[in-house]
Amino acid sequence: MADSSGQSIPSVEDADVLSEDIAISVQIVYALPDQYFQQQCSVRPGATITEVLQVSGVYEQFGLSATTPVGVFGQRVHDPQRHQVTNGDRIELYRPLIADPKSRRLKRAAAYPVGKVKRPGKLAGLRRVWALASERVMPVGQPEGADVAVSSESLPNP
Repeated sequence: MADSSGQSIPSVEDADVLSEDIAISVQIVYALPDQYFQQQCSVRPGATITEVLQVSGVYEQFGLSATTPVGVFGQRVHDPQRHQVTNGDRIELYRPLIADPKSRRLKRAAAYPVGKVKRPGKLAGLRRVWALASERVMPVGQPEGADVAVSSESLPNP
């Protein structure tokens, strides 16, 4: 069928083709410690993140709620009910942190206060390696199986 300008007007039979042409594709990902969920989903233009996640069934599959933090390509979205998806978006669902990074740093700092307790560092490890190596040094010209005592005084200081 054609309109007055001569362009064809889509009929009801063409509705499926038309909706496929208009639909946009988004990817939904959710990672757990032991498994990874990834799904491609086609939605209508103007769909919000919340609508896409409800259609995909990810909420029911993993027991998540609509308050689960989400983002698009690693950028947190604070209002998923208003954020419209675009073609090719990667919607990511975030898990809560197991341990707060700030409190972990504070615990580590409390265990080794600056200027109070020295951790065994690179220098202590090198001294230990040097001491072990000095016990096995063989003088030139000695057979390999010969027992030779080397004093630490004859070796240079590290």
